Amino acid sequence: MTTGQKIYQAIELFSTEEPHFDRFKITFRETLIDNGAPAANAERMAAVAAETLRSHADGDYHLGMAHIITFHPEFEQAIDGNIEAFQAMHKYMSYYLDFAELQQTCAVN
Repeated sequence: MTTGQKIYQAIELFSTEEPHFDRFKITFRETLIDNGAPAANAERMAAVAAETLRSHADGDYHLGMAHIITFHPEFEQAIDGNIEAFQAMHKYMSYYLDFAELQQTCAVN
């Protein structure tokens, strides 16, 4: 599975309930580390993402993650300029947008 797919899958399984909440953080963190991000960055990014998604009211966690990546200052600070962490988020966003476009195309046809 690619980095983008792993992050997508982690978000698909996101839940505010235990043990799923902690599984999300672990999977998200491990995927970032596997992509080369330092453990400290990955740990902080996973914590910020999980806590922010927990409060995402409408339950569209992929849209929530896109918002976190693009607008959340604490998440940006957690990345701390690390290229591998940034690349992992880019891979997720690319996968998410491609998948959303494919779903839309299939729904129209």
